[in-house]
Amino acid sequence: MDGQFSSRSFLRRAAVLLLGLCWLAAVPSSLSAQPIPIVLDDAAATATPLPHLNVLVDTTGRLTFDDVRQPPHADRFAPAPDGIAVTDAPQRTHWARFTVRRKTSEAASWWLTVRADSVTAFLPHPDGTTTVVRTGFKLAVENRSISRGWPIAMEVPLPPERNQVIYLRLAHDAHSYRTSNRPVVPRLEAAKAARDALTRRDYFQGAFFGVMLALGLYNLFLFFTIRSRPYLHYVLVTLFWALYWMTGLGYHIDFGWPASAPGAYEVNFFVMLGIPIFHVLFTQHFLNTRRFVPRLHHLLTAILVACIGVGLLALGGTWLLAERLAASLALVFAPTVIVVGVLVYRNGYTPARYYLLACAALSVGVVLYTLRWFGVLPETTLTLHSLQIGVVLEAVLFSLALADRIRLLERERNQALEQKSRAEAMTRALRETDELKTQLLGLAAHDLRSPLTNIIGYTDLLQETVPDTMPQESLRAIRRAAHRMSTLLTDLLNTTAIESGAIAFSPAPVDLANVVEGTVEAYQPRAEAKSQDLTLDLPAATTLVHADAERLREALDNLISNAIKFTQHDGDIRVAVLRHNGHARVLVQDNGPGLSPEDQEHLFTRFRRLSARPTGNEPSTGLGLSPEDQEHLFTRFRRLSARPTGNEPSTGLGLAITKHIVDLHDGRIWADSTPGEGTTFVIELALLRAAVGQTA
Repeated sequence: MDGQFSSRSFLRRAAVLLLGLCWLAAVPSSLSAQPIPIVLDDAAATATPLPHLNVLVDTTGRLTFDDVRQPPHADRFAPAPDGIAVTDAPQRTHWARFTVRRKTSEAASWWLTVRADSVTAFLPHPDGTTTVVRTGFKLAVENRSISRGWPIAMEVPLPPERNQVIYLRLAHDAHSYRTSNRPVVPRLEAAKAARDALTRRDYFQGAFFGVMLALGLYNLFLFFTIRSRPYLHYVLVTLFWALYWMTGLGYHIDFGWPASAPGAYEVNFFVMLGIPIFHVLFTQHFLNTRRFVPRLHHLLTAILVACIGVGLLALGGTWLLAERLAASLALVFAPTVIVVGVLVYRNGYTPARYYLLACAALSVGVVLYTLRWFGVLPETTLTLHSLQIGVVLEAVLFSLALADRIRLLERERNQALEQKSRAEAMTRALRETDELKTQLLGLAAHDLRSPLTNIIGYTDLLQETVPDTMPQESLRAIRRAAHRMSTLLTDLLNTTAIESGAIAFSPAPVDLANVVEGTVEAYQPRAEAKSQDLTLDLPAATTLVHADAERLREALDNLISNAIKFTQHDGDIRVAVLRHNGHARVLVQDNGPGLSPEDQEHLFTRFRRLSARPTGNEPSTGLGLSPEDQEHLFTRFRRLSARPTGNEPSTGLGLAITKHIVDLHDGRIWADSTPGEGTTFVIELALLRAAVGQTA
């Protein structure tokens, strides 16, 4: 009996199991594939439907909500654990489906965030009605469920303790800056928590924009005051940081930029590229990297060029690559500016310390923010706001760096003013000393002139009256020495008069050729005494100049007397008057010993004698002015290297006085000399208008 009962029980159980399997086989597949609901906890506040998200690709773009709810389209939904993968086909749309269930018994709304160009949510209800909600990047703000530029979200009512199926229809450009071909991941957030977070965000961003605006305006005022480029670059960096967050968070859309307008969201990327560009310019000019770190200066320039290249790449629509390159540049730029700051600070530029701290703060923020963007770090309050915190710290520290730069410039300015004051005081003291010296020289020369005149006169008398047996050579030596001193005193008096401005100068129209001719005639006897050939060449046309004839004679006296002095016996001296491009020129040319290089350097220096010495009083073939003589040719008291061939006196003042006289006439004087070929002095004066048109 027991065995029979057991067999019957087993058969009954097997029959029930078989009937169950048959019933399951008869159930429609659509019922067996019903999605598992996502349980929403209001306390958790956020959720994502990724584990149970199903997606249908509409290749025609024509399916309606009723179509996707019925077979065969309802059976074509496939799991999408990584999100909604948008494709390159421009006509394709995507349908997504997932089910949610709230645990609480109170009705509430949730925000559904979907980053796409156009999103429509369909929420069917048991009574046959459907709630339709819309949002999207290209949808006007006033037509969105939540009228904000960011986030791209919609508010959906979710019933308590009941499954709610949500259908999403997405139309999106796969190459858009908004997603850059990345999967679209819907995100659910309790409406109250989302509103609170949005309010906190607005307060935080308001404080951020306020700080950046205050710092920007302050340094903009400094730029207009100081006109220094680093201040302008700082203002631009601050402005672009503020614009980056304003466009990234959609505030420009809230303020009236149409969301459907071209570049409404893409502008954020180009603003972001402007930050390193102006940051590089600020770094290069503020730290003077070209001077302190030239190699890193070129690296910074390369980063700047790379940012421009990334911008051009983004204009071509390759947003994903452009974003990754921009992030990579950020990781290169951050340590580079820190190294630049360290090296410049080590070179002694103290404002670099604030710059270094600013870049360190920003670099930490950039690294944390970028690593979060790549998914290496989780999204926390710190990583989410790390970049803005670093930006504010950088802006404040940059402002301190610029203030320190102002203090440094002010200190350098005060030092420069102090040095200038000391230099001016020294200049005044030197001027007073020079004036006193000039007065003393004038007094001494004036007081000594009369005794020397007497000595010369008595020497001449003795030479005429004393017997021939007296030492005539001694008397001649006395007379030469006294005449030499008299010449020196005369030149000293002339120099003193020129420097003090007491020299008489009365210019009038005169024919330069007549003045030269008279001066040459006066020197003919001296030239004949040394068997020299003194010739004169005059132009046919008049050489009318505005000049003081007496002062011109003094200048010509010095040049012609020097030519006679320093030219050997039987030498040649040529004086010529020429017309050249509206000017009159006087040439005094000799074949004397010439000027050395050292003498040419100090040609017009006072009390400068030329340095070379002849081997004796024997005739010389003429060596010309050496380069050293030509350089110092018109230096006062500078004697040239040649010596008078007839033991004539030489004070070293003649050429300096000549140059002063020529300068009084607004003319020019120079010398051409080559050792071994003699010397040519040239005086050039402007012709009067009446004489310019005449032909020579």
